[in-house]
Amino acid sequence: MEVSLTAPAEDFDKDAFISAVEQMLAILPQNDDLRLEVTTDLRASVRAKHPDKDYAMKFEQSRDLGFVMGKTLNQDDGSTDIIVDAQLFSHSARPGDAERTLEHEALHVAIGRRGEKLSDIRDRHSDPTCAYGITLEVAGTACEEFRVERALWAKHTTPRADSQLADFAGTLQRFEAVVAEASGAYQRDLAVGRILEKVGPAFNALATATGYVAAEYDASSRTRRPQISNDASRCLLGNAWADLVDTLIQLPPADRSADRIDLDAIAYQAAEHIEAWLAHIGFSWEDRDDGLFFHVMKPAQWAAV
Repeated sequence: MEVSLTAPAEDFDKDAFISAVEQMLAILPQNDDLRLEVTTDLRASVRAKHPDKDYAMKFEQSRDLGFVMGKTLNQDDGSTDIIVDAQLFSHSARPGDAERTLEHEALHVAIGRRGEKLSDIRDRHSDPTCAYGITLEVAGTACEEFRVERALWAKHTTPRADSQLADFAGTLQRFEAVVAEASGAYQRDLAVGRILEKVGPAFNALATATGYVAAEYDASSRTRRPQISNDASRCLLGNAWADLVDTLIQLPPADRSADRIDLDAIAYQAAEHIEAWLAHIGFSWEDRDDGLFFHVMKPAQWAAV
């Protein structure tokens, strides 16, 4: 494995780094085609190394619904880059965060090596330009994150105050704020492209967060649940979200091999629930003769929030 390390010498926990790398290599004992980069500028590193240049130019570490600390990039030559933020190895970082982050990224690599990726299901099974293809991609990502986090929660069982489940009410509030602001702007200019630029990524992030929430919920024998107000549950989630969680927990954890046909079948179920969930919130995709169209169905209601 090739290692590239950029971190402030006065604030670098060498022991945490060694421990995290050991945990990662336990998952990936075959690592000749693996590169690990620790960087003080995750955004720049991902943009420089991501094989999809269109995606690369849009990548941001800080987002409306969260903050990214690591990214796995599968390169066209079959090699893999794992890029993580140097803050993970700060002396002030939460104990165990570095190990958990590298384990998370390593499990993504392991899934790919076994031919079980779901984040690529849109390209494998659908026209990437069609409406359902977009929903399928969101579902594949949520399913894969569930599998990875489900394996980690089986190993790291202690509840965390900053977990996606613990902070899901906050995530919903941030999503609601994005939708309300974008809907207010849409009421003024009727610019579908602008509201899509805000709501689309935020909803994708919310669906991904649901994969994390479902993993912790399932790993806790379904005793730990997000504390969500009735209003938020009714307006932002609905029955479709609950159906999505029920579908995700049918997936095996990432440290257990599975048949890709079975995994894809569950991802298709998840896509149906995600489509219904997005419509419940007030948006939908449609295929038209002139291309894709993004429906905005409740702008006045959301603008009034």
